[in-house]
Amino acid sequence: MSSSEMHSKAPRVLVVLGKLQTQQGDEKEEGLLLSSEAAQISEWWNDTRWKNTKRIYKALDVASLRLSPEARSGRQVSPNCSYSNSSSKKLYSLLRLLHDKNGYSHTFGALDPVQVVQMAGHLTSIYVSGWQSSSTASTTNEPGPDFADYPMNTVPQKVDQLVRAQLFHDRRQYNERSMAILDGKFKNLAPKVDYLTPIIADADTGALLDIA
Repeated sequence: MSSSEMHSKAPRVLVVLGKLQTQQGDEKEEGLLLSSEAAQISEWWNDTRWKNTKRIYKALDVASLRLSPEARSGRQVSPNCSYSNSSSKKLYSLLRLLHDKNGYSHTFGALDPVQVVQMAGHLTSIYVSGWQSSSTASTTNEPGPDFADYPMNTVPQKVDQLVRAQLFHDRRQYNERSMAILDGKFKNLAPKVDYLTPIIADADTGALLDIA
C-alpha cells in the first residue's frame, strides 16, 4: 500500500494532528524573535556585573541554545532555573556588599536538611563539600575519597535535597505568618527567618593528583 493510500485511510483526527505537528513556521517571524532574544542578552551583558567577564561567544549563540519561548512561558529564564537564578543574584549582591566593606561571608558545610534549616538566620551562605558528599552522601551509597570518582550527580542531588528543605520551611513560615495576620495574632510571631540562604556547592575535586 502506498503512503498516499495509507494517508487517505487514516482517521481524520490523525491527519489533522499530523499537519499541525509539521507546520513549517514563518522564517522571518522566527528570525526576528531570535534577534530580539539576542538583543536582550546583549543588554544584560552590559550590566556592570559582567564588566570583568570576557566571552568567546556571541549573544546569538546563547539565544539559539535556549529553550523555545513557548517552553519558557515567554520568560527570559527557564521555569526550572527561576530559583537558582534568584539565589545567584542574592549571593552576588551579598558578596559585592561584603567586598565593599572588606568583609566576608560566614559559612559552614551542610549535608542534612536539618542542618541547613538550623543554619538559616545565623549564616549568610552555606557550603556543600564535594569531599563530604563523596564520603557520606554518594548517590550509590559507596563511600570514597574526594578524587572525583563518585557519581557526577552526587553533589547536585545533595543540593537539590537541601534546597527543597529550604523551600519547605520558607513555605511553612509564610503560611504561619499569613494565618497570624488573618487571626489578628501577628504581634505574637517570632522574628522572620530567611531560610533561603544561598548555597555554594563544591561540585568537583580540588585535589591535584594524577589518578588516571
